[in-house]
Amino acid sequence: MKDILPWFLALQRNPRQMGAILPATRALAGAMARTAIRGRADANIIEIGAGTGRVTEELWRLSNGKIRIQAVEPDRHLADRLQRRFSGIEVFPGTFEEAPESLFAGMERATVVSSVPLFALQDDSRSAFFKSLTSAIECGRIGRYVQYTYWPRLPWAGARTLCGKNPRLIALNVPPAWIWSQDH
Repeated sequence: MKDILPWFLALQRNPRQMGAILPATRALAGAMARTAIRGRADANIIEIGAGTGRVTEELWRLSNGKIRIQAVEPDRHLADRLQRRFSGIEVFPGTFEEAPESLFAGMERATVVSSVPLFALQDDSRSAFFKSLTSAIECGRIGRYVQYTYWPRLPWAGARTLCGKNPRLIALNVPPAWIWSQDH
């Protein structure tokens, strides 16, 4: 419940940026975090679209604070709230496309966990995100990519190469969500 008011205020500021009718449930957040951390005890994690921090909290909890986690959040108010809430996590206000070099500084490879609302993005924003993501994967900076959507399909051609082919349904979310995961 603590996430509802900050999330609702962010929704009022920019509905397309939020892309959901409610914050992620603990079921979705836990499934995203387990998918990201599975088999990667020494991984660096970059969370894109951290929002109210539901997934961030699960990543921090499951890693016992032993994994370097960085969060990216375009809503300045939510980014500030995340930084206050998680003092051990570096938070970048802005989009993934605006800060890729500083995000990957000092790390060999990262697991990227994305809550970016792919279907709600305007075409130019989706293209910029896709280009930055593809570039980071091709450069070897991303070892695993985890994304969720509210549809069992992806919004651009070639996305299955980046996101995987067999999404997992998380029915205990409003609305139900699908988690995509791909190792690179």
